[in-house]
Amino acid sequence: MIVEMLQFFLALAEIGVCFWACDKLIYHGEVVGRHQSYFVVCTCLIALLICWNKMTAFFSVLVLGAEIIIIWLAMFVRRRKKALLSFVFIFDTLLLATLLDLVLSLCAISVLGHNFWDKVYFAVSAERICIYAISRVLLCLICYLLLLYTKKFKFEVEDYKGILFGFGTISCIWGWWFLTTLFDRSTTNNLGDSLFVITCLVILIALMAIELKSIYLKTQSQMIQIKNELLEKNYDNFSNLYENSRYIYHDFKNHMILLENYLECEDYAKAKQYLKDIVAPMDELSNYTYCGSQILNLVLNIKGYEANRKNITFSTDIETTPYEYVDENDLGIILFNLLDNAIEACEKIEEKDKWIQITIKRKKQLSIIKIENSVEKQILVKDGKYITGKENKSIHGLGLQSVKALVEKYEGEVAYNHTEDIFSVVITFFENGL
Repeated sequence: MIVEMLQFFLALAEIGVCFWACDKLIYHGEVVGRHQSYFVVCTCLIALLICWNKMTAFFSVLVLGAEIIIIWLAMFVRRRKKALLSFVFIFDTLLLATLLDLVLSLCAISVLGHNFWDKVYFAVSAERICIYAISRVLLCLICYLLLLYTKKFKFEVEDYKGILFGFGTISCIWGWWFLTTLFDRSTTNNLGDSLFVITCLVILIALMAIELKSIYLKTQSQMIQIKNELLEKNYDNFSNLYENSRYIYHDFKNHMILLENYLECEDYAKAKQYLKDIVAPMDELSNYTYCGSQILNLVLNIKGYEANRKNITFSTDIETTPYEYVDENDLGIILFNLLDNAIEACEKIEEKDKWIQITIKRKKQLSIIKIENSVEKQILVKDGKYITGKENKSIHGLGLQSVKALVEKYEGEVAYNHTEDIFSVVITFFENGL
């Protein structure tokens, strides 16, 4: 009775880890946490099905297929987006658990002899529970390490569909080989076979790790290129500001002499006009103080000046500065990206009003940054991602991804919304974000 109970709890662990990993890595924790009772019931029912099967057999292809489909349907009912990705992930996760079971069984047979396989396959025994327990612990550890990896390097599982498909295909081939080897007990299974299989598995994992690192480095290279473009653009903005204001500050003494001369000659009309000519560019270059962050003030002044030059209404509603644990340089990059996109969207408008609204407020434990802007036409969206209209999509399409990566660095959230007339971005930082 105790062995049967342990087998049921191990089945619960297998299903629970599968739901948890799929929710965290694909849906960013937005599904299971909101429907906990539903997923607890589903986990128990599926675990009963698995446990009933394992009472008579160590492994069944049909039950594994049913388990994959039922778990996927349970997730699909609550979140229909990314259905194919979630199916592949669930397929790979459960297939990994099965492969771990078979690898451990093969190793045990190689060391302990064929009698061990009789105990494991044909009876609910302590030996079988040991194999299940070790494989489930390894499964939990792999999923946990994968979650830590995604948080550290800020990548989306959706970008690695090829690796998931490749792993699933190779795992099916290996699973078939394992079953053939285990069931064909007339041949001699030795430790060499097990070491060969484990070596192949290690090589596959190493190749996958190299591929993941390669994709990460490529993404980082694109991020650096985006930042370099921003720095170059900021330099151009500062150069324009300097050129527009140089004659005022460099020749300030001469301006005062000319004004004094007009006033002494009582030529008030020319004095008034000359004063307007001096003040006009100074009004454009006014250094407004929006909040307590010098970086944010600098970004807002530069982008506000750029928007005004392009006849875009630039308004702000700022009550506070985001939390101190958020690096000012990261905030600057976030705002530069979003305001660049907003200005570019407004430039395409021909008949509607052009405007940008920036709101920064704090509500209890939340710090909220909201940027809204008018748009000319419907924004392109594919697979939940906004598509850039620029020709070089490989570079310019990463602006919003860069923003998302920086916000998630502080465990914040980014929400995009759009209508036919307005595009808005809402960034939320939590006080206990770190």
